[in-house]
Amino acid sequence: MARDLENLRKRYNKAAEEKRGPGGPRRGPGPMRGPGGKPKNTKAVVRRLMSYLAPYKSRLLLVLLCMLGSTAASLIGSYSLRPIINDAADAGKSAAERVAYLGQMLVVLAVIYLVGIACSYLQARLMLTVSQNATEQLRNDLFNRLQGLPIRYFDRQSTGEIMSRFTNDVDNIDTMLNNTLTSLVSGS
Repeated sequence: MARDLENLRKRYNKAAEEKRGPGGPRRGPGPMRGPGGKPKNTKAVVRRLMSYLAPYKSRLLLVLLCMLGSTAASLIGSYSLRPIINDAADAGKSAAERVAYLGQMLVVLAVIYLVGIACSYLQARLMLTVSQNATEQLRNDLFNRLQGLPIRYFDRQSTGEIMSRFTNDVDNIDTMLNNTLTSLVSGS
């Protein structure tokens, strides 16, 4: 089994080396890529990507407020547990008083956590909408850019490389907008 896997790797590496040719691996199109596939001007790339989020500033502000609400609800709920437990363990009160207080505080905790859940849900929905709309605009811009390229450009590129690059890169950007952006801000 291990020998078959090793032979398969050798064949794959040899085929990939033959496909690359004498110039080494081919880089993607455009002047924005530097060595290793990284952009030459990262600030310009980030600025361009953030321009796709510009129409959704109000939604992003609402996402930020929802993040704050969710975090506040989580903190308030956690800090409320100490006095509840201390009161339940207080021997100076009757059992009926402790049970009544516990019931009231459980209702308060339920409300606090429901607010946190609602804020988290709203944050996720809003960010999903923003990232999908921004990704759609990015895909439309890429499609329009492809329509303006000369035929000889497509003749020089291998079959499927352009679509594969656009699909994978745009999906990575969508994931970044949907998940990573909110994680960076919230710090979780």
